[in-house]
Amino acid sequence: MKRPLIFIALILATVLAVTAVSQRASADVMGYAVDTGENLYSVNLTSASATLIGNTNTGLFLEGLAISPGGGLFGTADSGNLYSINKSTGAATLIGDTGLGDIEGLDYNVAILLGTDLNTSTTTFYSINTTTATPTAVVSTGKGITRAMAVQNPTTAYITIDTPVYQGRSLVSVNLTTGANTFLGTLSQSIGAMDFDPLSETLYGLTSTGDDVIINQADGSLTLVGNTGGQFWLDLTIPTIPAAPAVPEPSSLLLLGSGLAGLAAWRRRQAA
Repeated sequence: MKRPLIFIALILATVLAVTAVSQRASADVMGYAVDTGENLYSVNLTSASATLIGNTNTGLFLEGLAISPGGGLFGTADSGNLYSINKSTGAATLIGDTGLGDIEGLDYNVAILLGTDLNTSTTTFYSINTTTATPTAVVSTGKGITRAMAVQNPTTAYITIDTPVYQGRSLVSVNLTTGANTFLGTLSQSIGAMDFDPLSETLYGLTSTGDDVIINQADGSLTLVGNTGGQFWLDLTIPTIPAAPAVPEPSSLLLLGSGLAGLAAWRRRQAA
């Protein structure tokens, strides 16, 4: 009696797993981005299209943008202020002043908000308390000035810096444990906004002319996806857990129904 039940359970589990993978594989990569107009956008990085959500009304450039694993959206201004941002309206609420100045690199390392200060030639990564805006130094590296930062995994981050090529055109990887850094390549465009798609680990970037690009992590070469509309992008963040499609594919539903019908038929035979 146990073997048929186990067999059918394995079929159902496989169907559900295939459904989840196929749905995510066909889903577009979505993110949030801010521009020099103080606007928050929803950005489809697969199609290079941007939809305006609203103005942040900070009166300042939001140079850093990061979304928490729980879905909270945070931004840092060129003044050093930390804000929480409403994802539906774009409205920003001041949390406090970090005291770090212009934080242009912002991203989550698991549950910790990390920021990097533009105004130093030696980049320091800080953990930032999202309740008080208090920063705590985590690790420093011998590279700067940082224009954008994206965390790939708990021990590795990528930054774009002004040296040796000005205006964020140098791609560097940083070990978040030791601070060791590796120059990877020169970017053909200035990248002040970038983040990883957490599932594919593709590194996306947005430029000062509105280009949506994929950044080669080995050498810094750029692959153009398209142009979002000419915005001067300041930062980009991609949610850690993308929203799952609400409706399973018809073929998966058919397989699931077949499995359930088989289970019902087997039970009837056992009862006869």
